[in-house]
Formats: sequence, C-alpha cells, structure tokens
Amino acid sequence: MISYPSASNEKAHMKRITFWVLLTFSTVSFAVTDEQQDTIKQYLEANDWDQALELAEELVEEYPESSKAHYLLASAMRVKMQQVNQMRAMFILDDYQEALATAIELDPENIAARTEEIGFYMMAPEIAGGDRELAAEKIKALKQIDAISGLQMEARLATVNEDTAMAAEALQQLLQLKPNSPGALMQLAMIAMDQGDYLQADEYLLRITADEDAGWPLLAQYQRAKARVVAKQDSDTAIDLLTQYQKALPQIESSMNLPDDSVVYWRLALAHENKGDRSKAIELLQKSVQLNGDFEPAKDDLDRLSD
Repeated sequence: MISYPSASNEKAHMKRITFWVLLTFSTVSFAVTDEQQDTIKQYLEANDWDQALELAEELVEEYPESSKAHYLLASAMRVKMQQVNQMRAMFILDDYQEALATAIELDPENIAARTEEIGFYMMAPEIAGGDRELAAEKIKALKQIDAISGLQMEARLATVNEDTAMAAEALQQLLQLKPNSPGALMQLAMIAMDQGDYLQADEYLLRITADEDAGWPLLAQYQRAKARVVAKQDSDTAIDLLTQYQKALPQIESSMNLPDDSVVYWRLALAHENKGDRSKAIELLQKSVQLNGDFEPAKDDLDRLSD
C-alpha cells in the first residue's frame, strides 16, 4: 500500500525530495550548491535540527573536502545543542568543534565558520569550553581576513563584556569601512539610548536605509518610537511613528523578525499612558493581549492599569 505524507508534513517532505534532486545533480560539480545550503538553513530557522542534521551529514559524506558542508553540519549541531538538555549537548560538543575546525582548515577564508567559532567561545559557559580571551585572539585573526566581520565580532564581544566604550569604538571603525551598515548604526543607537542620549540615537536611526533589507528602516522607525516611550517624552511623535509602522508592516517583504501588532499595541498603550490617557491605554493593551495571550509585558501592564 502506498502511503502519502500528511498535510502537516508535506512541506518538509517536498524539501527532502528537492534536496535529494539537488544532491544528485550537483555531484558533477563536487561542491555544495546554494540551494542545498538554503534547504538546511530553512530547517534551522524552523528549529528542525533533526532534518537539518541529517541533510548536513549527507553533504559531508558526499563532499568531505567541502568547507561549507562541514560548516553546515556544525550549524545543525549547534541548533541541536540549544534545543536538547545540557547532558545531551555535552555529548555533541566535540563533534561540533571538530566540524568547525575542519571547515576552517579546509577554507581559512570561510567567514561564516570563523564567526560561528568565535560566537561559541564568546557565549558558551567555561565548563563547555567558552573562552572570551580565545575569542578575542580569533577575532584578531578574522580582522586580517575580513575587517568588517572582525569589527562586528569585536563589537559583539565588547557588548558581552559590558564594555560599552570598546563596542562603540569598534562600531565607529566599522562605519568608516561601511558607512551605511544598518547593524552598526542600530547598535550605536541602542548604546546612545542606554546612555539617555535620544537625540544621538535618532541621528543614527535616521541614517538607516533599505539597501540591505527593507525591514531595516522600519525597525529603525519602531526604535525611534520606543525611545520616546521609554523616555516618556514626545509621546505624540511616538504614537505617529508607531501608527505609520503598523500601516507599513504588512507591505514590507523582509527576512527580519520585526515587532508584530501585539508589540505595537503595547507600545502605543504606554505612549497613551504617558499622555495621561489611561482608558485608551487599557483599550490598546486589551488588543495586544487578544492578539497574543502569551505576551507577558502587555498582560502585566493591563493588570497594573486595571487595578
């Protein structure tokens, strides 16, 4: 009897078929294709590490000399380690590090593999091999290969170390090399907000363009509104920015995880509360909770204002 995939599994089933077709046709080139890489990345984005890991293992078996294949395998292992318990993760750790080391050995200019490795040393606990000093050394090596990627990781490490001055310095150096870097501008804006300098934050955010992703300027607009809500200043502008954001959101095609309507209603509610309009704030918080019953900030504020 022939069995067919259920509707819920049909998409995954088709991805598998596509992957196998791509694997069959790409053996002539002896290289991992962008399509195969994208298939694995889609599984990883969906936290489906089981499928991603299986496909990555197949790629490594098919292309043992491919740096990209070993990197994809390491990426799948990392997602698995994030999803399973600590004991199971420790059993995967050696294989994860070996896959990364192999990827870098096969191609020293594999920037993705190098940043993955740095991220591990930067964020992992010491018991699992985390080592921020080693991360700093590897960042120096990365900067020799790709200055922009190196500076991005340097700023990230400084942030993890809570060294705001060093993070800002690295980001400013990055902007000298890439003046319109949306990530650097956004991070500098966040630093300025933390320091209470909302005018400076606004300057950075207004420089962000859609060159890399249409979602960047929309996120910048949301952050401009958020800054005003948090500072309890210029609430009318915050409300206008959030309203415009909400209208534009459905029309934007973006790979970014942009704040959704439940978050926007929450911020709008706080802006109206800042203006002294408690009833409007409650109304907006109710809309937020209706859209997302698990959104704790809106639930907490609704309870607070409803007392």
